[in-house]
Amino acid sequence: MHFKNIFDWLTHKQAAVISIACALGMTLVKGLFPQFQEGWVHWLFLLPWGWVMLVSGLATFNHLVHFKWADIPFILNHLGVFVAVVSATLGSAYVQNKSLTVFYGQPAGVEAGWSIGLNEFTVDYYPDGAPKRFASDISILSADGGEILRGTVEVNKPFRANGWKIYQYGYDSSMGNKSPYSVFLLVKDPRLPAVYTGIFLMLAGAVAMLFTRKFRNKKKKLNFLVPAGLLLATAAFVYFFTPVFRSKSLVPSLQSPWFVPHVVVYMFAYALLSAATIMALYLLIARKATDNQLNITDNLVYAGLAFLTIGMLFGALWAKEAWGHYWTWDPKETWAAITWLCYLLYIHSRVHRPEAWKKASWILLLAFLCLQMCWWGINYLPSAQGLSIHMYN
Repeated sequence: MHFKNIFDWLTHKQAAVISIACALGMTLVKGLFPQFQEGWVHWLFLLPWGWVMLVSGLATFNHLVHFKWADIPFILNHLGVFVAVVSATLGSAYVQNKSLTVFYGQPAGVEAGWSIGLNEFTVDYYPDGAPKRFASDISILSADGGEILRGTVEVNKPFRANGWKIYQYGYDSSMGNKSPYSVFLLVKDPRLPAVYTGIFLMLAGAVAMLFTRKFRNKKKKLNFLVPAGLLLATAAFVYFFTPVFRSKSLVPSLQSPWFVPHVVVYMFAYALLSAATIMALYLLIARKATDNQLNITDNLVYAGLAFLTIGMLFGALWAKEAWGHYWTWDPKETWAAITWLCYLLYIHSRVHRPEAWKKASWILLLAFLCLQMCWWGINYLPSAQGLSIHMYN
């Protein structure tokens, strides 16, 4: 009987709200004070996230037992989060990372039986002198020095050998093409397929959210003018007012097929969530809200969160190809997680207590502030200086 009571509470909406709020609080600490990464602070950070995973897993199980087609987005999202986070956490013990500096004529050993030799290193430059591309021609050598494989490693294009992925990380920038060495990061992650399974389940859940949420007017008819207009306006803004898309001198890490979809999807999310924030401000100032107004606000958040999730996951997949890690709690990534949790807290609060729309509106304002910190405020956060790999300058 006691077990049933505990299970019922853990699958209740209140447990979800409390667990997300606790995870949000500890992630905020991590975002503001990234220097606190070890010891008891680290364990305090893991505990609420473990709670979130427990609640997410049990809620998914409960919805699968009482399956309804309308619950498909819920199941995909919660199952995806559970699989991705749990697989990444448990699999971290099996991930091997090795930084390797390889000089010309001096092969560096990776494991017993094989090593990496550097044949040629090249750097291409833009007219202004900025590096356009740097790449290493390498050989995979056997224990007796014989060549097994040969290939090129460059940023966003890792090379696979013997279960490892080899990433181009650096060189002697003062020497340019005459650099006597090249720096590689080697990663072996046997649990990566499980993590990718969770990521693609989340992507499917986010897309399902876009197709199952409906914008309705007072006559209960579908009204797609608001989201469609916002997305078109955002697309125009991105094209005409974001110079990086027309830049002729992108740094190597930005030269990826993931770049445009990652940024554009995020801009769609920002547009929808900005509109939701305006609605929340209006309702708080008016001190009253109709069901239709709350419905529009909720749907803007659902659609915005779906795009936010897709953008974040695109970024994770891109990071894996560029830097070898899909998530490292870099300051930018940490604030992306904070923003995502804020909007999750809003959604779960609205489901748990739909009558408490004022409190939910304040959560929406907090979420928008976190969104601004993630978008551009991180560039001015003292704790992020020198730590974020997202500061390309």
